[in-house]
Amino acid sequence: MENRAVLPAVISMQILAAALSREYPERCIDSVYDAFFPRFLVLPQGGGNMDLVSTFEVCHDDSVSASLLTRCRRRSITRYLEHAKCRFGPADKRPHPPAKAIQKLRRAVSFDVDPQRIYNELVPFGKAFQNIVSPARLTAAGGTADIHAGQGGDDLFRPLGPPFLLDAAFHLACVWGQWHTGFVTFPVAIRRRVLFGNRLSCRRCCAVALYQGGRSDSGTRLFFDIWILNGAHKPVEAALGVEMLDVSGGRRKPPQWIRRDSG
Repeated sequence: MENRAVLPAVISMQILAAALSREYPERCIDSVYDAFFPRFLVLPQGGGNMDLVSTFEVCHDDSVSASLLTRCRRRSITRYLEHAKCRFGPADKRPHPPAKAIQKLRRAVSFDVDPQRIYNELVPFGKAFQNIVSPARLTAAGGTADIHAGQGGDDLFRPLGPPFLLDAAFHLACVWGQWHTGFVTFPVAIRRRVLFGNRLSCRRCCAVALYQGGRSDSGTRLFFDIWILNGAHKPVEAALGVEMLDVSGGRRKPPQWIRRDSG
């Protein structure tokens, strides 16, 4: 982000889920609710350790609220900065993919963007995070692309499953926003993330980002429902009510060729 390495939102949730599993091993965490990422966590240049703090609180509905913080010490004063917050709990009722909307999106005439161009010019992240593996197909209703789970052992994939699948789906939504609106947006909130039972074994999937509308009252905000489907078109993961925000305040602009209004 602006030439700084930051901790991806998906890794923040993975860190919190792993810490929660150690603290409350009996807890079921098939769903993540009200995830919020209020500030980036900038990683140290050249690697190194960071002083991270995880806090947990059992809520009245028996879900567990979790926060990821960094500790800042200046002289005799210690401050805590929150970088991610969400609630973990069982899936009360699993949603079903909107089959008609997905079929309509797949049949529509699309603007296609090659993965190499996505990661060279639109979403310039490190190689480990380049997991869109087919041309992204962009239509007025949203986008779709094949994605890969990336590299990682069982420790990284548990307990929420491969984090790079949802991360690649966020990249797809980011590319769609650049094409449709001319702004570069990144995920700042998720209303609900649902994890399905087959997620740990999935490596290559299809991401579908369905556009749900936007707002410009306090910066450009776009909303998506994201579905990750396996080769049999069964859901692996869903992220509903994903809020994408132009965090640069308009300073960061996409290249002209991607913008739909450029022709």
